[in-house]
Amino acid sequence: MLAAPVSFEGRLEQYVGRLNRDYEGKEAVYVYDYIDAHMRFFNKMYGKRLKTYKKTGFSIWTGDEQTKQIINAIYDSGNYTEKFEQDIVEAEKSIVISSPDIRQNKIDRLLSLVKDRQEKGVNVTVITTDPERVVYGSADVCYELIREMQQVGINNGRTKMNTKKIYDAVVFDMDGVIFDSERAVMKCWMELARKYGIENIEEPYLACTGTTMERTKEIMLEAYGEDFPYDTYAKEASLLYHEKYDGGRLPMKPGVVELLMYLKAEKKKIALASSTRKQTVINQLRDANILDFFDAVICGDMVERSKPAPDIFLKACDELKVKPENTYGIEDSYNGIRAAHAGNLRPIMVPDLLPKNDEMEELCEVILENLLEVVNYLK
Repeated sequence: MLAAPVSFEGRLEQYVGRLNRDYEGKEAVYVYDYIDAHMRFFNKMYGKRLKTYKKTGFSIWTGDEQTKQIINAIYDSGNYTEKFEQDIVEAEKSIVISSPDIRQNKIDRLLSLVKDRQEKGVNVTVITTDPERVVYGSADVCYELIREMQQVGINNGRTKMNTKKIYDAVVFDMDGVIFDSERAVMKCWMELARKYGIENIEEPYLACTGTTMERTKEIMLEAYGEDFPYDTYAKEASLLYHEKYDGGRLPMKPGVVELLMYLKAEKKKIALASSTRKQTVINQLRDANILDFFDAVICGDMVERSKPAPDIFLKACDELKVKPENTYGIEDSYNGIRAAHAGNLRPIMVPDLLPKNDEMEELCEVILENLLEVVNYLK
């Protein structure tokens, strides 16, 4: 039985490869792959494992074959339920349901029926009317039902009438997401490295991405020894940084204003969750004329634990009065994505200095090149 949360192709091939070794009397190999498909993170990993199983020669076994029901029949509202539900429980590849109206009792029943199918890799899509255009019932109720389906991995109507993501808020990181500050700070440290002969500064600097000032110092001392004059160098790097970029000269990342304006037009709540000190954050947002877009600003000196702990994201959701699972967290760093995921937010990675990797693919809902792509993704 495989119950480990893995999806990396090489590791899975290693595990199942051991089972394929020849032993006297062995006739077949069965892998019982346990997965809770209602958790989006694990569901994505399971989909990757299925591809690896196929590549290594395994096929999906669902137990004894059952007799299929008749096809090409016509049903009405009085006699469709039994056959409709039988179709669902017999589905092997995908389920597509077109239902202009959705109701709580019907969705509850659907979720219970498709759970087993999803665990066997069946893709489920429900196409329904845009909640803003429903004739009967409440748009808010429809939005909540769509959200329930999305949270358990059911796709919802990829048609022109209903393509928008259902969410309440977006929480941004600042450095590397809103401002090109990670690169700006690194340039200052590289200038110091050339001046004082500090070797290989890029590697420890990148390890500091998304952490607090205290953790940054720890990483630098671990890299260069306890006698490394970090405080002296950090002060000089800070002076260089402020000389170059204060007064609104810090470059913003492409798409920042467009995304903020889109979210405001959609009446979504917006927060900032940065490991940087609050006064620095406020100054930089104000200098860039974007401070008023944010409903809450949470900083590293306002929480006990820094990223990758989820504290800063959870505090942001608390300030906005929204549920984490209904909130997107936009990050560029590994620690930031880990924090958003640990807080049960929906992580979006927009890579900056650190490239995406297998871990980020598994933790993120999506990885996009820039914030303009985020606008298109949310529409």
